Amino acid sequence: MIRLLLLALCGLLACQQLWAHHSTAANFTREIIEISGRIEQIRFLNPHSSFVVLTDEANETGPYWLVESDARSTFQRKGLNLDEIEQGIRVEISGRRGLRPNTMYLREIRFEDGRVFTSDGLEE
Repeated sequence: MIRLLLLALCGLLACQQLWAHHSTAANFTREIIEISGRIEQIRFLNPHSSFVVLTDEANETGPYWLVESDARSTFQRKGLNLDEIEQGIRVEISGRRGLRPNTMYLREIRFEDGRVFTSDGLEE
């Protein structure tokens, strides 16, 4: 009986660890959308980075989009110099539509000079 109780307790503790970090599936759909505009705000924090983009066309919920992404360290490991992403630059972004209005999860960001950053890294 004690062995069974310990096994159940270990199972509960393991499940708690799985819930500690949320999945993108909990907040974003599989639908890929695209926006274009200027970066208004940047947050390179761990575990997630985010951008606020002022889009070229406003929709019924406004012109601003929150674009969430990987950690700062992930961008750097994949070859993107974070100093090159600054407020005011024009970008085209594709990603997974969020369940909340005007949110998305970054899949690809295209810069004015033609460079493209994807989950695979920087393409020049």
